[in-house]
Amino acid sequence: MLAIAVAGLLASCGGGSTPRASAQRSTTTPQTTVSPTTSPSRTGTPRGGTTAKPSAKGSKTTPTPKATTTGGAVAKLDRTCGRRGVDTQGVTVTTQPDGPVGFNTQYADGSSNVDGVHHYSGGYGGGFADSGGIYRNTWVVPDNAPLGMATIRMITADGSLELTYLIVAENGSCP
Repeated sequence: MLAIAVAGLLASCGGGSTPRASAQRSTTTPQTTVSPTTSPSRTGTPRGGTTAKPSAKGSKTTPTPKATTTGGAVAKLDRTCGRRGVDTQGVTVTTQPDGPVGFNTQYADGSSNVDGVHHYSGGYGGGFADSGGIYRNTWVVPDNAPLGMATIRMITADGSLELTYLIVAENGSCP
């Protein structure tokens, strides 16, 4: 049953990354929306900030860059704060050897790469840990990510967990 759940998460998160994916960048161009009464606009949040109200998760003020599942998997983010379009964020997971790992980021406004609307260049993925039980993935904080707290939801063979980090403007500074 867990294998089916993990397979579903990996598929929805863009699974298929290698166990030691070094970078995750999309070559897809931003989507545009055109209607008779509006001009084309970039999907997602404009570079100036969010346009939606932050979710309850997005209103947290203290990042949680490390978490442990009840089954014993441990995940840790490289950063507690990142500048969008500038900084590289990474996650290291220690789990069962060759065990599945999948993750997706939900941003401060509740959006994510799998919501069917937004197209972020990173912050999602999956694959399998190596024979030592280590899974690693890095990505540049998406340049269109909403400002505020981002929540990374992750599932492993040992259970699920959440990590959070703060996203600031590309010219901002981290606390």
